[in-house]
Amino acid sequence: MKGALVMGQPQNFLKALTLIFFSSFLTVVSAQEPGRGETVTDRPRPEIDARGIRLGAFETFPAISIGLMQDDNIFANNDFKVDDWITVVRPEITLVGDWSRAELELGAELEAGRYDDVDTEDYEDWRIWGDLGMELGRGRLSGELQYADLHEDRAAVDDRRGIKPTEYSTGLLSLGYRNTYGRLSLRADARQRRYDFDDTVTLDGPENNDDRDRIRSDLQVRMGYNWTPNLQPFIRIGLTDVDYDQKFDNDGFERSSTGYDIVGGTEIDLAGQTFGEVFVGYINRDYDDPRYLAINGPVFGAELTWNISGLTTMQFAASRLIKGTTIIGAAGITDTTVGLEIDHELLRNLILSFDISLSNDDFEGIDRSDDIFRTQLEGIYMMNRYLQFRLGFSIYNRDTSPQNPGGRY
Repeated sequence: MKGALVMGQPQNFLKALTLIFFSSFLTVVSAQEPGRGETVTDRPRPEIDARGIRLGAFETFPAISIGLMQDDNIFANNDFKVDDWITVVRPEITLVGDWSRAELELGAELEAGRYDDVDTEDYEDWRIWGDLGMELGRGRLSGELQYADLHEDRAAVDDRRGIKPTEYSTGLLSLGYRNTYGRLSLRADARQRRYDFDDTVTLDGPENNDDRDRIRSDLQVRMGYNWTPNLQPFIRIGLTDVDYDQKFDNDGFERSSTGYDIVGGTEIDLAGQTFGEVFVGYINRDYDDPRYLAINGPVFGAELTWNISGLTTMQFAASRLIKGTTIIGAAGITDTTVGLEIDHELLRNLILSFDISLSNDDFEGIDRSDDIFRTQLEGIYMMNRYLQFRLGFSIYNRDTSPQNPGGRY
């Protein structure tokens, strides 16, 4: 069993972290260097890692986490701030089968949130999935099948301000293949995701969300070259198709689109202690509606991990991409994000994690730009193989220019 406690009161949180920090000096820490490509959070800990329960050809890993969180603005509306406490319970079960040339993972999870005062915000999300990996000749074939019934966060750009959160279902099917030919490597990945939004009821009456239902299909082909043990340059070509069920949305716009991106970059691996990849390139998105101009321009991405020591890992991420939206008049959003995360092992079973990110959402076609700031400080205490506690404090802020009508953020 895993437990999680997330607190939103900064005074209590800082007191707890102070006790945790100073108590760490009372115990001698035996630092174990992370293995190649590992971090301090995901490296094996045989003395406390969960043990599976054998069930025929599978190992079964049941878990449950319980969280308590305080939110001072549950509707993400600065003109109507309401605070509340939320209790979150998440049971899950995973079945893992590992054979000589194939692996199969099946899983299911439920997340239920209960608000102390505003029970209209209560939710139940659930997800089921299956992942398959198998050797196919000299190559490797992978696949994923997933279905989920979720709710939309109140801070989402496209949230339609219903009396209750908007519910939606999503399904995912993906297939991938990779192979190597001497120093050359080849990867091909195909993904299709379906979104189906339920109708909502607002203070002004029913709101039809059928115009948000869509299917997104992606195909990527990546060719790499093992130049040195430290650098593996690659070229990646991607195609994207977004097909909305309704030809026109509720405001009379055609939002279906097609696009492509071409990028070049390299994987980096410096003795397994600094690793990741960086890339730059060009992206283009064309819309069916002639009133929308094509969105195009530079695209980039980076995911780099540095194990500073046997106890500390730093992770840097940056990206520029195009997101969809149903904001009236906006063709899409060009999102640019930079983030940093630092994980430090205070004790063998106690990790302190800090992450911060800055984003800019530029709405194409209308005069709107959002700056988003996120930060979180969290302590993770792994009591034993079955019990884990989390104590955290997070901040989220969105500034819209010019001010978004209705004071939504």
